[in-house]
Amino acid sequence: MIMLQTALNCLTIKGTLIINNCCTVAKITAMFGIIGLGIYALIDDVDKATISYKNSFSNTTGDPGAIARAFYSALFAYQGWNYLNFIVEEVKNPVKTLPRAVLLSSFAIIFVYLLVNMAFYTGLSPAKLAGSKAATIVCLFNF
Repeated sequence: MIMLQTALNCLTIKGTLIINNCCTVAKITAMFGIIGLGIYALIDDVDKATISYKNSFSNTTGDPGAIARAFYSALFAYQGWNYLNFIVEEVKNPVKTLPRAVLLSSFAIIFVYLLVNMAFYTGLSPAKLAGSKAATIVCLFNF
């Protein structure tokens, strides 16, 4: 796919934008499908679906340094930072628009991934989720 996009980008930028937009829409649609299945599982059998949520923070840490590293890793993985330098000159009011875009997109991504993880834990126990090929594939494609 990378080779195809590179070749397409050499030929036409508009074609690359169309492919990127289609891939993004497909990914978000799949995530909302997973979220919908999680909501359905919650509605269908609440007691069975919420077993994974009991003691869900039992082996975690409250260390501020670990939490800061987790946020830093998430922001580092966010690709929007890479594109900010390229679009500053093309935006009419970058001082106002770019911080809004970064905050809105960051919180939208956090919200969608939180709902996807909740859907995974609704449908699978933590042990089954760790051994699931589907959850591993979704995580690989999203990071």
